[in-house]
Amino acid sequence: MRLPHPRTAALAALVAASSLLLALPGTAGAAPACAPQLGEASRFTEFVEGNAERGGASEGAVAIGGDADFTEGFSLAALPAPEGGASGHTTLIVGGTLRSGAAGSAGFTVLERGTAVYGALAGRPPVLKSGLSTDERPPPLDFAAAFGTLRVLSGELEALPSRGTVTRTTAHGAATVRLTGEDEALNVFPVSAAQLASSRRVVLTVPEGATAVVNVSGAAYDGAVYEVVTADGTRDGGQQNEDGRDEDGRDHEGEGEDAEHGGETREVAAKLLWNFPDATTVAKPSGADWPGTVLAPHARVDLGASGSVTGTVIAASLTGVGAETRQAPFTGCLRTPLPSPDAGAGPHGERDLADTGGDNPSQTRALVVAGLGALTAGAAALWVTRRREEG
Repeated sequence: MRLPHPRTAALAALVAASSLLLALPGTAGAAPACAPQLGEASRFTEFVEGNAERGGASEGAVAIGGDADFTEGFSLAALPAPEGGASGHTTLIVGGTLRSGAAGSAGFTVLERGTAVYGALAGRPPVLKSGLSTDERPPPLDFAAAFGTLRVLSGELEALPSRGTVTRTTAHGAATVRLTGEDEALNVFPVSAAQLASSRRVVLTVPEGATAVVNVSGAAYDGAVYEVVTADGTRDGGQQNEDGRDEDGRDHEGEGEDAEHGGETREVAAKLLWNFPDATTVAKPSGADWPGTVLAPHARVDLGASGSVTGTVIAASLTGVGAETRQAPFTGCLRTPLPSPDAGAGPHGERDLADTGGDNPSQTRALVVAGLGALTAGAAALWVTRRREEG
């Protein structure tokens, strides 16, 4: 067997080392891959584990694991489903009994699009404006499993370190909470329920396109935040000052909204998530318009008698006769796909939500060491070959 020339062997070692280093995982600064983060809930505007009592309207699809009381009148699915929308174009899922108004009453259920599935019916069937059918059968999704995963996610988001600053200012007797972040990917703001409960306004400042997670600690939130605005501070077409007043001096807090739903676009709402990991009750003031998804998997959420949430509402139970939910599916990036129940990458089968590097840091370090070793060996072999040729 003929042995390779020493110079050939050394060059081969250098080439192998270079290839190894090129194959290393991305660094911590690499943009993370992002997949749908909320599982089945991503397909709905309202996603409720237990019972719901609703009146008013929802622009998107609605899924309720328990009984649904729509006897005050409820309209849903006004907008087409987003990409990957409600399961099988089913825009209303009720695991228990759908209670609608009696024949001749004004309180009934209206489906603007799609079909309805419910376990039982009390009252008149839903009115299908452009739908196909209603079907009395078990729900086509597992609410218990979905909420088990969502509760894990909520707890992990709570554990993320702060990535931004939270300040509170007071002007003209009204308090404002300012959330300021500079991370172009993910900003995390820990806020107590008491801080929000004593404030009238929230100002969010993050880079365009960045995800913002507001972790609200505490067992209950029943506050007075009527307005959430972005960095430019615009609402109703006017520029606002620190105290929430327009340049003309008029205070528009609590007044009507413009086409962008109080200065917040759906794009901003789709990147904002309010996480209530410990709350058992969450109450939005009537008349308030909140942008962003509300993740409150342990809580009874009250939307109030008016106002809106632009995003998905995820709750253990839900009330709100007169309030509206607007379609803005969460598209933010929490650094990792939603973990599968049997994944084995972490102590609970999940990856670190804040990890933007390789899948396995130990494996990355080992590859680096091996690559450097191969480079060193190749360089040494070239040096010995050169010395021999010169001798």
